[in-house]
Amino acid sequence: MRRLMVLAFLAGLVLIPSTARGQISVGAQGNWASRRDFGLGARATLDLSPKGVPVAVFATYDYFWPNSPPGINQDYWELNFNGVFARPVYGGQGQTYFGLGLNVAHAKGTSVVSGQVEESTNYGLNILGGSKFYSGHLAPFFEIRYTAWSSDQLVFTIGVDLMLVMFD
Repeated sequence: MRRLMVLAFLAGLVLIPSTARGQISVGAQGNWASRRDFGLGARATLDLSPKGVPVAVFATYDYFWPNSPPGINQDYWELNFNGVFARPVYGGQGQTYFGLGLNVAHAKGTSVVSGQVEESTNYGLNILGGSKFYSGHLAPFFEIRYTAWSSDQLVFTIGVDLMLVMFD
C-alpha cells in the first residue's frame, strides 16, 4: 500500500504542468462520522484551481472519540489522501469539488479490567465532495465523504483553511 501511495504522488507530480500556479493552505476541521461519532483534525492542501488547473490535492489527519462499550477504552484515527476536481462558483469567490482518495484507519481498544489491547489498521477508498468559500486568507469549507472498506462510514466535515502561499 505504501508503494501505491508513493506511485500516486509521483504520478501527480508528473501530471501537474510545470507552469501551473496555485496556493498552499493549512486548516482545522471538525467531523461527525456515522460510525465513529465526533472528531477533530488538520489538513494541508495544494490547490491549483485558482490559476486555471481544476485540481487540488490534500492530506488530512482526524482523531475521533468513538462511543466505547463499558470497560473498553477506544482510540481511532484516520489519515486521508485525496485528489479532487474543483470548479469555481460565486464569481470566483468559492469552489465546489468532488473526487477520490485513500483512507488509512487505525483503531485500538484496551480493556480497562484486563489491560488486553487489540489494534487494527485498515485501508479504504474515499468518495467525497464539498464547497469552499474564499474570504481573504481564510476559506471556510464543508465536505461530505464516504469511506468504503476500511471504516465503511459517512463523514460530515466543516472547517477553515488558512491560505499560506501563492506560487507560480
